[in-house]
Amino acid sequence: MPWTQTDPVVERQKFVKAVLTGRWTMTETCERFGISRKTGYEVMARYAERGMAGLTDASRAPKTHPNQSAPEVEAAVLRVRKAHPTWGSKKILAILDRERPDEQWPARSTIDAILKRRAARH
Repeated sequence: MPWTQTDPVVERQKFVKAVLTGRWTMTETCERFGISRKTGYEVMARYAERGMAGLTDASRAPKTHPNQSAPEVEAAVLRVRKAHPTWGSKKILAILDRERPDEQWPARSTIDAILKRRAARH
């Protein structure tokens, strides 16, 4: 007997259809599908909010990056880099520090990361 392969999205759709028939309670439907009631209610909330399209797998990427440099800092780094395309992080940091010494600039490794991200996008 071959293994049965299932897709989580298809299983969520089957679950929603089973709940909507009204033949079983939420608890019974969750037991039949082998999920917790909390998960069952979460699936139904996604369905209520966005319909069947809401049952697809959602991105697990974080919505915010708390340690990312401020856009103004990145813009300043990229401004100096645009004026001097061959300069590395050491010279860019020196120029930024000379222009605005009161500003707290990121480490050279962070400037390298900013430049690397920029190069990857272009």
